[in-house]
Amino acid sequence: MICTNCGGEYQENDLRCPFCGRENEIMAEKRKEQKLHSLDQEAEEIKKLPEKVLKHSTGKMLRYVGMAMGVLLLVLVLILAGSVIVSRLQHNKAQKQLAEIERLYALGDLQAMTVYMDQEDVSGRTAGKYQSIKYAYRDYTFAMESIGQLHQMTEGDYFDQWSVDNQKKQIYTDMEWAIRGLIRAVQSIDEITTQYGTYNDLQPVLDLRETCIERFRTEFLFEDARIDELIQLELAENESLVPYIDEIYMQWREVYAP
Repeated sequence: MICTNCGGEYQENDLRCPFCGRENEIMAEKRKEQKLHSLDQEAEEIKKLPEKVLKHSTGKMLRYVGMAMGVLLLVLVLILAGSVIVSRLQHNKAQKQLAEIERLYALGDLQAMTVYMDQEDVSGRTAGKYQSIKYAYRDYTFAMESIGQLHQMTEGDYFDQWSVDNQKKQIYTDMEWAIRGLIRAVQSIDEITTQYGTYNDLQPVLDLRETCIERFRTEFLFEDARIDELIQLELAENESLVPYIDEIYMQWREVYAP
């Protein structure tokens, strides 16, 4: 190649004349064309970039959504399986509890049955009938505790040191709570026998009722007619028992606290 400036000869792919340093115009034009072509390609790539990014992002998002749905489905399956297992365990536990309650009840051991139901926290849904029986038995035991306190008080050495008015007040209080407990127990038992009258296993409950009636007779010296009246009482007001306690007070003192 001949330099247009100095006439020197050099290689066509040389960027400049090695003699005078003038730029090789042919190579400069080629480089310019290559640069322009490269810029055009970069422009095309830039135009395609959003589409590529969108495709990439969409695919990535779909993968994430698929993974999330899979995890959610797995969690739902585990929750459902867990609830079924828990429900089965609760059912088995309730059946086991009911079997033990029925065993104790069949033996007539209402005390053991009540203790077991309290310890196991048995709900009414598991054993509705026995829950009612438990409450009736609790009323009976409450009455017996009050009767025990009544006798302990009147038999104590300190009782004679009290004034007559104070003695009467204390006797009235314990009598009221004891009689109230017996009334509630009998009323609950009557409701039980009405509700579950078709059952043939109510004898332990009926025995408890007869025990309550006997306590009315022996502990408080009530006649059967008066006992029937007591059982019909509404116990919303404490004063409802006062006439009955007045009736037996002196007779009871002659027998138990002379």
